[in-house]
Amino acid sequence: MRGVLADMADDPNHELRLRIDAGLRSYAQRLQTNQRLATRVEAVLARAGESLQSDSNLQNRVDGWLVAAVSLLARHAQAEVANVIGSTVARWDADDTSTRIERRVGRDLQFIRINGTLIGALAGLAIHGVGQLL
Repeated sequence: MRGVLADMADDPNHELRLRIDAGLRSYAQRLQTNQRLATRVEAVLARAGESLQSDSNLQNRVDGWLVAAVSLLARHAQAEVANVIGSTVARWDADDTSTRIERRVGRDLQFIRINGTLIGALAGLAIHGVGQLL
């Protein structure tokens, strides 16, 4: 099963992926046009929400699924996010950017720089800590 999922993830034109996409689009269209279906789906979602609200075992399982999903996304997107940020910052002209910021912020810039350094350090430590836990 993992092989099929990996193939689908790698190939935007994978037959099964296209069929699932078409099915989801069809279902979304039916939800918009079929009031009875929309009402049934809404009732199911409401019951699921009530169960999630009252069942701590279910809450823990969903929390585990979410942590796993976010961890997986973070690992796979890490390089891409770093590349986007890096390429954006690389296009900035340092002198021009610095001058613009100083003009707009004024004398509070030094406090902003200190706060930014402290917050950046704390965020870096938090990210590193989460990475070590995973």
